[in-house]
Amino acid sequence: MTMARAAASRRSFLGHSYNLVGVIAALVILAWTLIAIFAPYIIPHSIGDIVDDDYFGPMRQGLWLGSDYLGRDMLSRVLMGARYTVGISLAAVTIACFSGVVLGMIAAVTGGWLDTCLSRFLDAMNSIPSKLFGL
Repeated sequence: MTMARAAASRRSFLGHSYNLVGVIAALVILAWTLIAIFAPYIIPHSIGDIVDDDYFGPMRQGLWLGSDYLGRDMLSRVLMGARYTVGISLAAVTIACFSGVVLGMIAAVTGGWLDTCLSRFLDAMNSIPSKLFGL
């Protein structure tokens, strides 16, 4: 039998333990959130402007990620796309948390047959692979 080691946790100056991978993940999420908030102010070109006549142009000064099939700046489009991605993710998490709390409170308060029905329904939903819901 092999013994698995847990990830090394460290102590912060406040005395709480933290995991290095968790800190790095939180920093990545924070960075993309800040990019999504400030994207209109940091993009070099408007997302619809055709700034290059070389379609699918390579990376170069002024176009850090090159250009797309119409000659638009890809960096500007990626940074503005982060706004939609972060916004939709935040909305999905908020809806999931709210509906989970409401269903859990209903099941806890009423109990009985309603609790059993909600539990069986959620068990059935969890048994279906998530890729089928994506279709």
